[in-house]
Amino acid sequence: MVKARQAALNMASGAREIMEHLLLAKEHPLFLKNIQLADLINTELTPEILESRAERVRLANRIERINLLRHTVNRTRKVEVTEWRVIRRPKTLFVNLKEAERNFYQNVTNEIRRYAKNADISEGFLLASPQRQVSSCMYAAAKAWTDQMDDWTEQVYEDLGFDAEDTKKFSPLIQHLVKYVLPTVNLEALRLYDTKYENFLEFIRDYLQQHTNEKIVVFSFFRGTLSYLAERLNNDGIKSQVLVGGMQETKQQVIDRFRETPAIKILLSSEVASEGVDLQFCRVLVNYDLPWNPMKVEQRIGRLDRIGQAFPSITITNLCYADTIDERIFIRLFQRLRIFERALGGMEAILGEMITELATDLLRHKLTPKEEEERIEKTALAIERIREDNDELESQASNLIAHGGYILQAVQSAHELKKRITEQDLVIYVSDYLNKHCQGFLFQKVFTDQLLFDIQLPRQMAVELDEFIRRRKLYGQTKLATGEKVRCDFVNKVTKGRQRIE
Repeated sequence: MVKARQAALNMASGAREIMEHLLLAKEHPLFLKNIQLADLINTELTPEILESRAERVRLANRIERINLLRHTVNRTRKVEVTEWRVIRRPKTLFVNLKEAERNFYQNVTNEIRRYAKNADISEGFLLASPQRQVSSCMYAAAKAWTDQMDDWTEQVYEDLGFDAEDTKKFSPLIQHLVKYVLPTVNLEALRLYDTKYENFLEFIRDYLQQHTNEKIVVFSFFRGTLSYLAERLNNDGIKSQVLVGGMQETKQQVIDRFRETPAIKILLSSEVASEGVDLQFCRVLVNYDLPWNPMKVEQRIGRLDRIGQAFPSITITNLCYADTIDERIFIRLFQRLRIFERALGGMEAILGEMITELATDLLRHKLTPKEEEERIEKTALAIERIREDNDELESQASNLIAHGGYILQAVQSAHELKKRITEQDLVIYVSDYLNKHCQGFLFQKVFTDQLLFDIQLPRQMAVELDEFIRRRKLYGQTKLATGEKVRCDFVNKVTKGRQRIE
């Protein structure tokens, strides 16, 4: 039955191939007296049916409804795996700042806010990135700004995914910090009294002393931090391997050397290793700094928490400065959402957008610690509500007409594989949804040769759509929520509409 459905959705498959699978299914004892299958076998698969994508979708849906195992779902997402799941054991070290560190952290935060306010800048990445670097390693941040290398932005921000033109925007902000912050900084004091490194060194020494044959993976967002850690670890007698972008060797060659060389105990990696590599031969991960976006944290953990992990549990150790915005982010957002204990489960795109907005608010406005907590708490609550909505939608998904069919697969492919779905696919999906979940609607084609439709929702559905729009802040994108008749053009392209056509 599965093969018959797949053949029905394949435009290259003919009637003979589809029918062969159905006849084979008919021979099974459970299908011998199945009236629906017999009726389907007696249906003539005409060229009109086989040449129409819409008709093939309807045929595939008929086949799936007959399939006795249609409600059996193979769950493959990590968040839904219950057997052989690796236990995540998080541990956080809150580092108390010394006076020199506290002054530097506060001065940088204040100057970033002042610069953003004067320049009326709202870009979240522009404000958050220098702040993230300070939270990663204060000495490395101050050293990088002091050096003012020509290729500074490329060196530091290689992993943030910005275009080359975007990185140029950092220069005025860094010049501002150099002018107003660095004159007050004692570089040697920041290095001598580096409380985060002291806590880090104590942790890895204790662990390696108890587990002499094991290795530790350390992640940091910034190259300067990694270089600094490599130098200091070497001075303290611990051999490490650095992995960043742009190296002559491939990522896998670096990882192979780390795995196979007994003397190398620490892998110091930027975000370049947070995707596409396997580190399941290690069971300890250290987040030397914490990106505010939980998606990045999940990607790091996913390098160890994967198929082939030799240990039943992994340890995730986070280093965080106490009494800072970072601590408030950790306690109010990360702990509430249990980021370190469970996989995100498809929340990545939503999280990215909401955290960018949160970062802008925290750094563009001068908020008290209590106001910061309230703003972070608000974001955490919003994310929780979205997660609940997603869980509820998935629990009801098996009842949707097109759930197991071509349309939802195509929509998912459009997001994950950048595949294009056709305009006709969109028409079928909307039509099927309205027929299943709505009564008293208008869905009328305007011209026979165009996918132009007049759509009007009944009052109750219009009210629900209006509530959805307000909850997601999607104002101005459609008039369907007014309950009035709206002319809609089915085109797979995001536009603002033309005249009165959506």
